[in-house]
Amino acid sequence: MTVSQGIYVGTVVVLVVVLGIIGSVALYTNNQLQNNVNNLNSSLNSLQTNFTTLNSEYVNLNSSYNSLQNSFNLLTANMGSLQSQYNSLYNIYTSLNASYVSLNSNYTGLQYNYTSLQTNYTSLQYNYTSLQTNYTSLNSNYTSLNSSFASLQQSYTYLQGNYTALQNIVNFKNSTILLTNAMQVIPLAGNKNLTYSTPYAGYLSISFNATRGTLIEFSNSNYTGIYAQYPLTGNATSGTFRMPVFPGSETITIQDEPQPSDIGYLSVLLNMTYIY
Repeated sequence: MTVSQGIYVGTVVVLVVVLGIIGSVALYTNNQLQNNVNNLNSSLNSLQTNFTTLNSEYVNLNSSYNSLQNSFNLLTANMGSLQSQYNSLYNIYTSLNASYVSLNSNYTGLQYNYTSLQTNYTSLQYNYTSLQTNYTSLNSNYTSLNSSFASLQQSYTYLQGNYTALQNIVNFKNSTILLTNAMQVIPLAGNKNLTYSTPYAGYLSISFNATRGTLIEFSNSNYTGIYAQYPLTGNATSGTFRMPVFPGSETITIQDEPQPSDIGYLSVLLNMTYIY
């Protein structure tokens, strides 16, 4: 190898070494820059996220602001109405306050009157208790007398009813219809008995119409035999009369009194009322 070749080789070696050093430095610098870029990208992404969050919060705050602004405008509008109502209420308050002062003055007077009435009430309460005791005693006596009166009233009513009934009997004011247009059919020369209860003395009011001569006889359970007849003699085809009756059972006998030429049944249309 020549000197020039040796120099050349040495130079080449030196250059290789230098390039190696430069390459190492360049590689180190490039890695450092890459790390810085990555860090910046990470920070940028974080800032982007924060920006998005802040933007969302801004939108929400802006919506809330608008809502509050609307509420403020509404309250401002209502404030005028409330002020007018306040003025009206204040005027009413002033009037009521004046009335209160007047009523308070009257209350003082009433308080004095109340105290006086309270004293009188206590006195009356005492008198009332005494009267209540007397009333209870009188009420007990009244109840007893009222019971006695009711009993006497009942007895009086009963006696009054009996008296009226007896008075009517004595004066013949009672009546009972025994027969009204009652047709009595009696065989030739026969008779028919009609018996009625006559608990009181009185008389029978009788009217009749017969198809031929008829005799009516009267008898009573408390007497023997026939005590009266109509007509007094002979017979009759009609008549209206009154016949006395006695207490007991009264029998009226309708007797056919035919002529020799009479045939068939006797018909008697009879009305009879018991008066007692």
